[in-house]
Amino acid sequence: MLLAPPDTSNPHSQSYGTAYKDIVNTSRKRQSSANAVVILAAPDVDALCGVRILVDMLKIDGILHNVRVVSGYAELENVRTEIVDDAELHTVVILGFGSLLTLASQFALHSRVTVHLIDSSRPWNLANAFGSFGGGEFNEAKVLVWDDGYHNANEMNELRKSWEALEYDPEESEEESDESEDSLDNDSDDDDDDDDHGSDGDSEGNPPAKKAKLNPKKARRKLKQERQANKNKLTKYYNGGASYGMSISCVMYILTVELERAVNDLVWYAILGLTYQYTSAKISRSQYDDRYLLLKDEVARLNPPNVGETVANPDDYSISIKEELRFPLLRHWSLYDSMIHSEYIASKLGIWKEGGKKRLHGFLAEMGLPLVQAQQSYAHMDTDLKRALPIKVENVAPRHQLVDLSYPSFVRSFGLRSLPLAAADAVEAIGALLQAATGISIHVDDGKGGGELFSNVRLWEITSLFGNAVDDKENKRNLTFFGQMEEGDEDIAALIKKRNDERSWERNFWIAYDALNNNVARLRASIPLCISLHRAVLRTGASLIEQKVIRNLSLFRLAILKEGPDLALFCNPAPLSRLAKWLIEALRDRIISKTKGGKVIDPRTGSQRRLKDLPFIVGCLNEKTGTYLVAGMTGSTLFDDARKNKLGTVFHEAAESTRARSKHDWFDTAVVEVHGDDLQDFIEGVQAGLADSNY
Repeated sequence: MLLAPPDTSNPHSQSYGTAYKDIVNTSRKRQSSANAVVILAAPDVDALCGVRILVDMLKIDGILHNVRVVSGYAELENVRTEIVDDAELHTVVILGFGSLLTLASQFALHSRVTVHLIDSSRPWNLANAFGSFGGGEFNEAKVLVWDDGYHNANEMNELRKSWEALEYDPEESEEESDESEDSLDNDSDDDDDDDDHGSDGDSEGNPPAKKAKLNPKKARRKLKQERQANKNKLTKYYNGGASYGMSISCVMYILTVELERAVNDLVWYAILGLTYQYTSAKISRSQYDDRYLLLKDEVARLNPPNVGETVANPDDYSISIKEELRFPLLRHWSLYDSMIHSEYIASKLGIWKEGGKKRLHGFLAEMGLPLVQAQQSYAHMDTDLKRALPIKVENVAPRHQLVDLSYPSFVRSFGLRSLPLAAADAVEAIGALLQAATGISIHVDDGKGGGELFSNVRLWEITSLFGNAVDDKENKRNLTFFGQMEEGDEDIAALIKKRNDERSWERNFWIAYDALNNNVARLRASIPLCISLHRAVLRTGASLIEQKVIRNLSLFRLAILKEGPDLALFCNPAPLSRLAKWLIEALRDRIISKTKGGKVIDPRTGSQRRLKDLPFIVGCLNEKTGTYLVAGMTGSTLFDDARKNKLGTVFHEAAESTRARSKHDWFDTAVVEVHGDDLQDFIEGVQAGLADSNY
């Protein structure tokens, strides 16, 4: 059932706060162990921030809990088998996945358990939203779906009616249905007679029920048509494509506001969750602006201006509002490198080409920025140039069709421990740790600037986050916590290497979890890893474009990565989806430039056709397994727009129709692993599926 957000006009209605208080009260009454409250979290930035908020709340209330990281359906089944028979279990909180699962039957938990679903992905499984009240014939668990309120109320009411009609109304058996069809065809004349009698009955005052009784065949036909209409409505809802609502961390922050526990740390986590959604193109600019305004008010409330202070406060952990340039990791890189690795700059200037770099040099020259200044570390740039940079960009950028080079965001101070950290940079750092802290071999430089040619390149090691002192007790404690290693073992590096191949996603989650706990030193230590990921995406994306590997098919664009230095990196869903996003951004203006008056000009015939938002499918060969990891994203001809991704449904149907050997183990339905020998058939199935759906 849906759980509404807090309503100030009706404080007694059931909301986030009442659900949380039920968790606390039940735990206190039963005096249960940590296994009684289980938190299941997906390994992404938003879910991680949501976990931090919820865990902080539970700690304040003294509630024991158990956090489990779930990477996919196989791991979910492992967790389910562990908790299903636990008599102490009374609460399961799911963060970041589960919207499409029928949770009551999926977990098969007893009726004393309540499952809380907090997930930003849409569509919902309507059985969770409109049913799952607990108990019943199958003694099922109760399911509460935390609703963010960002949907069309009328549309949801119509869906509710259709779902309830199909769920609770009796359905004809196939035999009865076939017989009724035959009788309807053979007895059409009788049907007309019945209509006449029915009219007479109406004139004699027969009620509608009597009329239906007098016309059983017509009533049966009407019921069947209504049932089919309801089925079509639900099918359209489920096949409409994946989209995203309010971030998990923002939903959790609303809970803290309702309970009057909001503090700077918690609003910072909400800011990071929202920023992650926007920078990863899960939500549009209009959605971002809408939620940004809510957090802006909270930041202003919790961070009053310090009037008259001229000296830096060593205890200043405030959050401030700042316009953020679309230059990734600008404060930790050089301006030149940051601009080159910007998706927006790449799309407008074609930065992977020599001509694109010349246009970038011209852009810098017009701003009055010497190349030698732009190519050195931003921290060492001339102070006056840095101070004037936003104004110069605003004045010069429109001449190069760069009109959206900034967006409103936030920056947090960390006292004397560190320079302020922008929300976008923090999201980059946390995302890099989740993707590649362990389990992937990747080279990084020393982060001291100088570009790729003059940097000190080394293999990334997790010990970079903890320092080099092996005999330091604090380092041992941290590594013991993150890697589940035995304390006192001197050969830490050997143990890390031994366990890198197993469950790296879980260790990465806990590494990022700790770094998120105001551990700005570890966030900054991961910046070289962020830079390496950016370089890998640019290097691979530019190579695919320059070598003309990308195939422009009628209904989608396709790129298959079979070789290259970063092949092992892109055998992971998050980096591969990031590459697909970069390609969509980079090639957007290459397509729009061929349009005239909103139409695409066919270069062969000169005729015009409507400009389509074609999806982009990227595959990467896993040389160890002989399979391809395939990820799909929906493109948009408009910058800062987010379209629903229908490829998840198409991938599933293509695998079934072609009988391709595939594995759908990730919660992102638009990611699938396909056997190498079946890839061609699978792609043809995707083409047919998109054609059938009139994409």
